[in-house]
Amino acid sequence: MSDRPASLDTLPQHLIEAIAAYTGDAKSVWRLLKVCTAVRLGAEPALKPYFEERKIIGSPPLTTDIFELIPKKFAERDSKRDLGISKRSQRFDDLLAAHPSAGTSLRRLTVEVDDYKRAVCFAHIQRFAPQLTALSVIMRDSFWEDSIANEGYDDAVRSVVLENSVDTPHVWDDVLAGIQFPHLTHLELISTSRGGEHAAHILSHVPHLKSLVISSHFWGEHATAQEEIFAEPLAEAAPFPNLEHLVLAGHGAPVEALAEGIIPHSPKLTTITLQISDATPNEYSDWRFHSCAPLLRSIAQCKQLKALALYGEAAYHFGASLLSLQKRGVPGASLENLKRLFLDEIQMDADRGSIHHLLDIIHMPELPAIEQIFWSHRQRSANTKGMRTNHSVGVAQLRNVFNQYPTLQKVHWLDAYASDISADPLEPVWSAAHIFCHAARPIDDQPIRPIYPIRVEAPPTVEQAAVAARAAAKVPTRKSERQRVSKGRK
Repeated sequence: MSDRPASLDTLPQHLIEAIAAYTGDAKSVWRLLKVCTAVRLGAEPALKPYFEERKIIGSPPLTTDIFELIPKKFAERDSKRDLGISKRSQRFDDLLAAHPSAGTSLRRLTVEVDDYKRAVCFAHIQRFAPQLTALSVIMRDSFWEDSIANEGYDDAVRSVVLENSVDTPHVWDDVLAGIQFPHLTHLELISTSRGGEHAAHILSHVPHLKSLVISSHFWGEHATAQEEIFAEPLAEAAPFPNLEHLVLAGHGAPVEALAEGIIPHSPKLTTITLQISDATPNEYSDWRFHSCAPLLRSIAQCKQLKALALYGEAAYHFGASLLSLQKRGVPGASLENLKRLFLDEIQMDADRGSIHHLLDIIHMPELPAIEQIFWSHRQRSANTKGMRTNHSVGVAQLRNVFNQYPTLQKVHWLDAYASDISADPLEPVWSAAHIFCHAARPIDDQPIRPIYPIRVEAPPTVEQAAVAARAAAKVPTRKSERQRVSKGRK
């Protein structure tokens, strides 16, 4: 009896899976699924890595930078945007019906919702809560929408309208009723406003949280009591015994309140990033940031802190404030285990003009274990727009910094905020795009030699690459141009 002729049907399924995985992209695997039943059965497991992450958000994204205020243009309810989110949600449901492994493989989920129960993506959060390891929620808060929509009306009208949105963060009590996230270790909440309130309602459902990011920049009328509103549910969620990385970005009032409610109850924190917007987002807010001392007092309680980033107003008079706490004997104020420090390079002071953190002060605070300092120069407001960094000022004072801190090995200047200081900021791709000057500790009396590396553009994000691809598809080729011209001549 002759052997069966070689064909795709005779290939072992593990070999087909290896071939599919070797292609390196999801589109090629999807094409293999259409070849025949045998290839489909063998190739489908190769899709699992691509099923691990799913984004269901509107287009364009509300923001791509957690350190920036979400533009007001998104406050107006856009039916087209809502429809786009619904379609993406439906496509995901269709995918789950056709390929059940798309559901069982999901580990990282990003969704855009609003604080109404009808938001379609709440169902995905509920469905996949037992298996998610990372969840990113982009919240369109009704308080933000109502505040901006009613800016032109008198106080009486605004008060009535805004009071309708006071209790909407309680939507989470219904969405997460009886639900826990047993495997969730990373939670990111980007909220158009009231990020503290939304976070307080979620955190009690995440017992094993290791990384927390909260970004909420808008602060408007009737917002002055927000800290008191989320203080109670936040206290109920505490402590946070497994939390290692914390990022809080936005308006100073909620950032201060969240820092006070989270940091002292997180004994394992090793990295903290705090950014306070240096511009008042709207005319109704009269809150002003005065000192980073309260933040530093909370930070001083973190015995295992290895990296600290203070951006925007969070770095306001950092050196003087920390030195004051150390002189008063505040426990932990020496930050004895801190190895990497990230600061804004320049602070705009009403009386003294620009101040270079740690470079323009005579008396410096103690940092007994510091190894690297990163200064970020980033245009943040009208005060700094178009202003160039005077590196000669910084380099001239560096010897004093190296003399003050014998453990310090290197200093760097960046043109961006490092959002993840738990990762290596000297990673080649990121550093090539954002580090524009660095200097190492001089040997003995040798001069300090700042190095200006060759700048390399940062690689595009997935969204940027998709936009570029769509734009490229619309550009006519030379051949099509010649054909069109020849037809015109005829």
